[in-house]
Amino acid sequence: MDQPPPPRFPRVISHRVERLAAGSTWLHQRAPEAKILALSLLTLAVLTEFHFSSFRMAAYTLLTLALIVAARLPLTLFARRAALVAPILLLAAALPSLSRRFGDSTVEPLDPRLILAKGLLAVCLLTVLAASTRFIDLLAGLERLRAPSILRLLASLMYRYVPLLQDEWSRMELARRSRTPGEPRRRPLPLLGRQLANLFLRAWRRADALQAAMDARAFTGRFPRAAASPFAFADAAFLASLLTLAIAIRLSGALLHAG
Repeated sequence: MDQPPPPRFPRVISHRVERLAAGSTWLHQRAPEAKILALSLLTLAVLTEFHFSSFRMAAYTLLTLALIVAARLPLTLFARRAALVAPILLLAAALPSLSRRFGDSTVEPLDPRLILAKGLLAVCLLTVLAASTRFIDLLAGLERLRAPSILRLLASLMYRYVPLLQDEWSRMELARRSRTPGEPRRRPLPLLGRQLANLFLRAWRRADALQAAMDARAFTGRFPRAAASPFAFADAAFLASLLTLAIAIRLSGALLHAG
């Protein structure tokens, strides 16, 4: 009798995002360092909002939607990311009110709409960056921006190590299903804990084998990369225009109050 296919290990790196990042739109063709700088600073402008403003949040939302349309990204991708972080954001929005209700008067009241809006916009902007830039291009952009080499190395190794963890988990699931036919769909926590501990030990052994292989090949800490395209005028225009819009939205509140 054929064995049922083993369940997939929860993916840290989404294959759907990887396929979307290989697109050919105008935003995909921009230099990775330009996108990293522009979207990171736009995210920083959103996160440094300290007072909720419907006008500014709507402007940030329209700017984010313009980027999504320019990259031709599906809205379902952003809906799934928003659904994943929504419980955390709701808890963060409710904590200040709950703390004051339970007698902690030192906690400053925060507008829950501000926390939700900032969190969702930040997630959407980071998703635009990940879904419009291949991971290897992101690493190349971080290298040009002189990001710490140890962080780039760790990110690169984890990116390559995730499929190995998925393969180990699939093998363990296939072996467990072969030994326990007709098991209930919900596994007890002790069984899941032992399986995760076994995965950790297997991952440790495979990591040792990978390190020995890299040492045998005289790995210097840098992976070879293809020649990168130069920073073009369109990249500078994209970076300047997005930063100008972000600064204008960020300062619009002060200008309206001054007026």
